[in-house]
Amino acid sequence: MDFFNDQRNYAALKAARPDTPPDVWHGNEAPQFYPVTVKAVFGVKAVFEWGAGFDKTAAELQSGKAAQLRLVKPGHYIAAVAYDGEAREIIFNDPCPGRFADGNGFNRRMGEAEFKGNVMPYRIVYGG
Repeated sequence: MDFFNDQRNYAALKAARPDTPPDVWHGNEAPQFYPVTVKAVFGVKAVFEWGAGFDKTAAELQSGKAAQLRLVKPGHYIAAVAYDGEAREIIFNDPCPGRFADGNGFNRRMGEAEFKGNVMPYRIVYGG
């Protein structure tokens, strides 16, 4: 979060999404800012992509990548970490575990119908 809000990084963030002034937006609200930030802070390659299709996301997870997905409800990011091909479910970790009856946000599962109805049409892919 510090990187997003440090004006020394605004030029790099603005280059990633020219129409979104980093001094006006909260950095975590602009998904195109994440690849710049994780590369600078952690040295990890990430790519912003439009089109968070279920099958393509599943294939990326099967190839060893991870994906950051934004849910419509509630409006926050989750970490998609694996795919169960037999059950056709994406396995994810949710930083807001209170939305689940058991209070556990780790290794939750999402089928294709939920994905299509509750995932924004973009993703940030990590690794590769």
